[in-house]
Amino acid sequence: MKHGIVVAGHDATANAANTILIEGGNAFDAMVAGFLTSCIAESCSISLGGGGFMLAAPSNKAPKIVDFFTQTPKRKKSINELDFFPIEVDYKDSIQTFHIGIGSIAVPGNVAAIFDIHERYCTIPLKELAQPALNFAKSSWEVDSFQEIGIDLLYPILSNRAEQAAIYTNKDGSKKKKGDLIHIPYIADAIDTIIREGKREFYEGEFAHRLIKDCEQEGGYLDYEDLKSYKVNFSNPINIPFKNYEIMTNPPPGSGGLLIAFALKLIEKAGLNNYDFGSKSYIELLARTMFNVESARKDLIDGKNINNEALKAFLSENTINAYFKNELSKIGSTTHLSIIDKFGNAASLTHSSGEGSGYMIPKTGIMMNNMLGEADLMPLGFHKFPNDKRISSMMSPTIVKDKKGIKAVIGSGGANRIRAAIFQTILNLLDFNMDLEKAVNAPRIHLEQNDLHIEGAFDHEIVKELNLKPLSAQFWNQKQHMFFGGVNAIASIDDSFVGYGDKRRFGVVKGC
Repeated sequence: MKHGIVVAGHDATANAANTILIEGGNAFDAMVAGFLTSCIAESCSISLGGGGFMLAAPSNKAPKIVDFFTQTPKRKKSINELDFFPIEVDYKDSIQTFHIGIGSIAVPGNVAAIFDIHERYCTIPLKELAQPALNFAKSSWEVDSFQEIGIDLLYPILSNRAEQAAIYTNKDGSKKKKGDLIHIPYIADAIDTIIREGKREFYEGEFAHRLIKDCEQEGGYLDYEDLKSYKVNFSNPINIPFKNYEIMTNPPPGSGGLLIAFALKLIEKAGLNNYDFGSKSYIELLARTMFNVESARKDLIDGKNINNEALKAFLSENTINAYFKNELSKIGSTTHLSIIDKFGNAASLTHSSGEGSGYMIPKTGIMMNNMLGEADLMPLGFHKFPNDKRISSMMSPTIVKDKKGIKAVIGSGGANRIRAAIFQTILNLLDFNMDLEKAVNAPRIHLEQNDLHIEGAFDHEIVKELNLKPLSAQFWNQKQHMFFGGVNAIASIDDSFVGYGDKRRFGVVKGC
C-alpha cells in the first residue's frame, strides 16, 4: 500500500482525503480533509450543522470513539411556540415521515469535531487540510446520480426556504438533476472564517448570533448556552468477541453499536454453519434476530441511561438467552468515510444532518440538522427528550480485528437502517467468507416496526414462502436501493487492503 485507501460517499470527498494521503498525511489528516469536503459535496443530507462519530485506531495508541453527535437543548419551550412540522419522503416502495423546521434543530457537533480531531490526531496544519474543501466550495459542480436521487426525495425540505431552494432549483423552476450545476453561496467564506477564527466563531461568535436570533424569533429551542457548552467526547469503543475476531464499535450513549453487538451475539448463538446465504431459513433467521433485537431495545434501551453496568447486563449471557427465541412473537441522511493509511492508522467516521431542518444559518450556506424531528432518535416522543443530553444515534463506525491486526473498517449511512447494513456486511465477510465487493453488494433486509423490508435481489419464490407471521413482508422491486444503507468499507484480503463503496449510495474508492 503506497499511501492508503479512502472509501467515501462522493468523488470530491474521496479526492480531498486521498490528496492528503499522497502528500504524506496520516489517516486522520485525510479524514479531516474529507470530512470538510463532504459537508459541501454531499450537501443534500450532511453539513457542518450536523453531528456524528469517528472510531480512531492509531497504530501506536488505544482506539477511541470520538463522539460529536448532536445534543438536546438545556430548556424546553411550549410546543405552540415551535416551528416544527411533518414532511413525507417517498422512497417509492416505502413512505417515511420526518419533522423539520427550526424547532427540529439539536446542538450540532461537526465543527467542534474538526478542531478536536485535528488537535489530537493530525500532523498537518488545519489550514492546509481545509484547502481541498475551500477549492471545491468556490466552484460549481455537477449533480451526480446519487445527488439527483437525494434532491428528488428531499426537495420539500431543500426548498423550504428561499435561500436553499435557489441552490437546488433551476431558473425554470425545475428540480436540479444529474448534469445540472450546483453552487452554494457563502459556504467557502464560512469555512474560511471558521478555520481562521476557530470553533468559538461558530459556537459563540457571529454564526451563533445569527442562529440564536432566528431560534428566538421563529420558534427554535437553542440558545447561546446550548452552543457555548457543547463538547466533543472521547471514549473507549465496545469490544465484541465474535468467532476469532474482535469487533470495535460505538458505545452508549449511541445505541447502534450496542444493537449490532446484541445481534452478533444472537446470531453466534444460532450458528450459521447450516445456513446458505439467501435461503428461506437464513432470511427467517435474520428476521427473527432483528425482531428480537428490537424487542430488547424497547425493553432495555429506549429512554434509559446506559452506564457501564447496564451495558454489561445488556450483553450478558442471561439477557442474550432471554431474547434468543426460535419463533416470532407478537410485537408492539448520512454519509460514511473509511480510511486506512500506510502507517497502519485507521479511521471510520459517520456523520449526518438528518434530512436537514429546512433552515440555513443566513449567509453561511450551512444547513442545520433536524435531529429533534427524527422519530427513531426520539423514542419517548417528540419534545419529550431529556434536557442537555447526547442524542442516542444508530451511527456505528466499526473496525474488525484478528490476530494479524485490522481485518476491516466498516460504516454506513442510512438512518435507522445503519445497524442492519453493518451487521449483515459483517456476517457476509466473516461467516460466509465473501470478498468485500460481494459482502457489500449482497441483498439485505431491514425490520421497521412490523414491516420486514426485503431487497429485490433475494429470490422472489423463496420470499413468497417465508414464515414471518405476524410480520408483514414488504418486498422491494429494485435489486439495490439506498433505503438499505450505504456501506463504505476497507478489508484485508491476503495481507493487502482493498476498498469498496456501496453502489446503493454511489460510494467511491481512492488510493492504493
